[in-house]
Amino acid sequence: MNAEYNFTGAARTRTINLGGPRGASAAQLAASARAERALRQAERDRARSATRVQAVWRGRTEARRIRAQRVKEFVAQQQVVLRHSAEPSSSEERQVAHVRWLRLLCASQGVPEEGQLLRVWSQTMLNDESEWPTWRRSCEWR
Repeated sequence: MNAEYNFTGAARTRTINLGGPRGASAAQLAASARAERALRQAERDRARSATRVQAVWRGRTEARRIRAQRVKEFVAQQQVVLRHSAEPSSSEERQVAHVRWLRLLCASQGVPEEGQLLRVWSQTMLNDESEWPTWRRSCEWR
């Protein structure tokens, strides 16, 4: 019979340590846990920053697209205003066309062509005196 498997207790016994590897002190374990926590926090901060950059980029891109669309609408509305000036149409239709055109001018603020749009709008308004509202004519400086 093998000496390791006897039931009398005369065989050599093994000592088994269930506490993990030796050598790591409590201070080392705490430092390791702090370092891992710091790495996880840095990763969360990095992901949050990337999300913020993406949101800003998407917002600026969308704003640029909308401003370009407003410039196109401004040019189209200019044609409507000029058509109302050339053809006889109701005063209300003319005023609505001018108000829409002014709104598009305001909405296109910040585009590179802003100065040119303002120049076109003001020249058209000054050249078309019939489009000035009646209150403007009645409010002259005395």
